[in-house]
Amino acid sequence: MESIQDEIRQRYAVPDDVMARCLAICHKFSLSADDFLSQWESLLSAARSPFIAPTPQGLADLEAYLRQKTASEDAAAVAAAARIKDVKFSNVHSAAPRNNLPQTRVNFRPQFESEKFNYRYMHEKVSERSETLDDRIDEFAELVKEAYGVDELGDPAAVTEEDVLIVGRICAEPDTKLGETTLQLESSRMMGSGARVSLKFNPGAKLRAPAPGRSGLGLFPGAIVVLKGRNGGGGWFSVSEIWTPPPLGSSTQSRPSSGVTTGASVMIASGPYTFDADLEYKPFKALVREAMAFRPSILILLGPFVDANHPLIKLGDIDETPAELFASRITAPLRALFNNASFPSVFVIPSVRDMISDHAAFPQSAFDTSVDPNFAKTLIYLPNPSMISVSGITLAASSVDVLFHIKKEEYFKRAEDVDADPAGGAGATAERNLKDPMGLLCRHILEQRSFYPLFPVPQDLSSDVNLDISHSDLLRLNEAPDILVLPSMLKQFYKIVDNTLVINPSFASKYNSAGTYAKVMFPAAYGERGLDKVVVDIVKLEV
Repeated sequence: MESIQDEIRQRYAVPDDVMARCLAICHKFSLSADDFLSQWESLLSAARSPFIAPTPQGLADLEAYLRQKTASEDAAAVAAAARIKDVKFSNVHSAAPRNNLPQTRVNFRPQFESEKFNYRYMHEKVSERSETLDDRIDEFAELVKEAYGVDELGDPAAVTEEDVLIVGRICAEPDTKLGETTLQLESSRMMGSGARVSLKFNPGAKLRAPAPGRSGLGLFPGAIVVLKGRNGGGGWFSVSEIWTPPPLGSSTQSRPSSGVTTGASVMIASGPYTFDADLEYKPFKALVREAMAFRPSILILLGPFVDANHPLIKLGDIDETPAELFASRITAPLRALFNNASFPSVFVIPSVRDMISDHAAFPQSAFDTSVDPNFAKTLIYLPNPSMISVSGITLAASSVDVLFHIKKEEYFKRAEDVDADPAGGAGATAERNLKDPMGLLCRHILEQRSFYPLFPVPQDLSSDVNLDISHSDLLRLNEAPDILVLPSMLKQFYKIVDNTLVINPSFASKYNSAGTYAKVMFPAAYGERGLDKVVVDIVKLEV
């Protein structure tokens, strides 16, 4: 009790008689100092009161609330927990109010069957990897034929006298940087015996894009490309036209034109959540305070939560297990939110760097609910990556820094649009697009239809991904989401890219300074063109 008293007095100046009442409540309800302070501050927040020291009347209200809360642990909470667990197996999931408190009704629609994420990793066979890579090329080939009305595709390794349309994967020689002289194309075994052929672009090579105003095409290892040209027998494929991949269908196409009533608000943050110099998690505590003030409908938290790359953890200079760190530094501060009468739905997406995850490969399964059993009923654990539907809004997110990885490997091939306006209108638009490098990076994810289209992973970044190629079908994007969350070390931003709002909230902590998070506010009637009405704010945390 003496340590509890000290911790409470570090926050508030409490007289001895009031402190005795505080300690009695802690003893009666088995509360730690953090628990007590979270309960007290959530009570003040619910009353829209400034944070003040405990008072006799306030403590009486707190004790009455805790007594009622303890007595209300009934079958409703158990049923809600079962429904939350079902998200792993159902295509549509609803979370009803929990603990009899008002709560936003949330409809989950995982794009992937979550049980498939529980695969055994580090058991890949070379043949399985090869087949998976081949299948991706063949799938794109079928999309190209359907979208562009092409009956037959050519083999880039076969000598031809006329131009043919080909589909293949960009690659380069080992230990070489992708560039004009090192570009190679790999075909599938079905379309070209899996052979690799060098690429050379004609000086006047044109770009054929679904939308005018493109200034060229970004190329990186693993990108599936559509090219037109011929192999004249010189040992390379000569490219005369670059075709952009067929656009990804948008989820707005199935949304009623009359609009979807939401009025929802979302907070999005990504780890690390503590400074490199300590494990106090001050940025995360600041984030919770912001959430209590903002009161979002949804809070999305992406890992890492207990970062294997944290300097103190790497040195072993810790006194708690990873699970204990997660419980004391992450879920304990969240109690203030869950004790609030309008607490949000909290979605938790892991990182491959999370020490509390028993699945360290990407794609990655959700946290096991046993990581903190006290919150199994409240936190909604999702795999990495995930797509969910919330009141008609589709949101996709991944904690892997795919934008930085692509930027590191990308080679941009400039080419004039084949339908360019001679007067220069399209050329001016292309120049503007070229000056939007973040938009170009985001477009790769949508056009390649994958949360991680690179292959192979950059060697110096491979530990941040631990990519499992054999299960890369779980990284597939089947439709363009309304919101795509891609946390990155690149400068934070938000922008609309091809009818998708892409948000990089950056990280809650950057070395030894506070980072940023994102707030998204949807209008009450969010319809087919609702993205123009969505308000996004990238906020710096005040620690």
